[in-house]
Amino acid sequence: MSDQPQVQVTRRSNASLLVASSGRNLVARALRDVALLGTRCNRCGEHKELVFAGRICADCSDALDTRWATCTSTDWVLVATRSVPIIADIMEALKRSLAKARGETIPDESPSPAPRTESKQWRYIFQDTSYAAMKVRWASQEQEDDDERSLGSASDEEIAIAESLGVSVPFIRPATTKEIADHYNDVGFMHYERQDYAGAVKWFRRAAEHGSILAQHDLGFMYAEGEGVQQNFAEAAKWYRIAADQGDASAQANLGWLYEQGYGIPQDYTEAATWYRRAADGGNRTCQYNLGIGYHTGKGVPQDYAEAVRWYRKAAEQGHPPAQFNLACMYGNGYGVPEDHFQAATWFRKAADQGNRDAQYNLGVAYSSGDGVPRDYVRAHMWANLAASTATGHDQETYSSTRDQIAAMMTPQQIAEAQRLAREWRPSW
Repeated sequence: MSDQPQVQVTRRSNASLLVASSGRNLVARALRDVALLGTRCNRCGEHKELVFAGRICADCSDALDTRWATCTSTDWVLVATRSVPIIADIMEALKRSLAKARGETIPDESPSPAPRTESKQWRYIFQDTSYAAMKVRWASQEQEDDDERSLGSASDEEIAIAESLGVSVPFIRPATTKEIADHYNDVGFMHYERQDYAGAVKWFRRAAEHGSILAQHDLGFMYAEGEGVQQNFAEAAKWYRIAADQGDASAQANLGWLYEQGYGIPQDYTEAATWYRRAADGGNRTCQYNLGIGYHTGKGVPQDYAEAVRWYRKAAEQGHPPAQFNLACMYGNGYGVPEDHFQAATWFRKAADQGNRDAQYNLGVAYSSGDGVPRDYVRAHMWANLAASTATGHDQETYSSTRDQIAAMMTPQQIAEAQRLAREWRPSW
């Protein structure tokens, strides 16, 4: 018998081993779950192992690859979230600025608050970009704010189609030819706003060659004005015609004007009237007025006062001041319509309210004689004074003389009132 102390050793049962193993598994799962917290897939929202860009699970990555990995396009559109100002806030700030510029009293003199923003789905274009690079952007980019790439807001239809395919913002897709052309045109316009006219021409040309009707018109305009390129009316006519043949009303109007003036193409009043009519039929008020002039004078079309009145009225009802003035003259002289001095004064007033000085003068004469309106020397002086204040040369002498003749029939108090009204007058455009 040994006198050394002894230690009793007993063998653990299988049940004890299972309990210990189960405990270790629970701890491992808990640690794994803790690790997965904050690793929600940016696409499906599930807690999964993220295998792409640290934000996307394998299932979502594979789904995108199935759709686009074999696509050969190098021009892509990313639809992402963008914060944009709320339009109502922008308009309120603009109204306050205009009121302040006019010297009007603003009820709340505190500075305008910064416009609030709202989230919109916006389209951005990426050119000469691989699918792999776009996939990284798709995975990691929640919000874009790059005006150089902006294509504007995504349509409700586009968002609906994406949702029907189980795709959520942000998402990517190949760019269409039209989107590329629109992008070139937008970049051109940004250069134009910065007065980089050569840069604007470069981008307008790229857009025009990709089929952008707006850019074709704008490139014609640059040639007509000699901005960014040497003035060349023949080139202007070429690009205007391309856009005009596709129904662009502004291009039709400008092409008609080139024919009327004989700039870059042989002068042809009939051809000018043809292009004016195309734009006028589409609602272009300037061309409606121009066509009215044609019928009034017999230039390019047979002289027809009734037709002139018809086209003047169309433009006048859209707020075109020269058309309103001419329509008033037609009523005043009984050309194409029964003579009606009340109607004449009505249309003179509409044009005068927008700052047309010839209408202001004629309205002043009408008030001084009571022709179509009640005689009112204060109003007569006010309108004649406004006309004289912006006239030049012979017109300025005539309008000032008429105003002074009216003043000779007024009291000092009436003249002071007329001058006050003239000072406070603002155009209504």
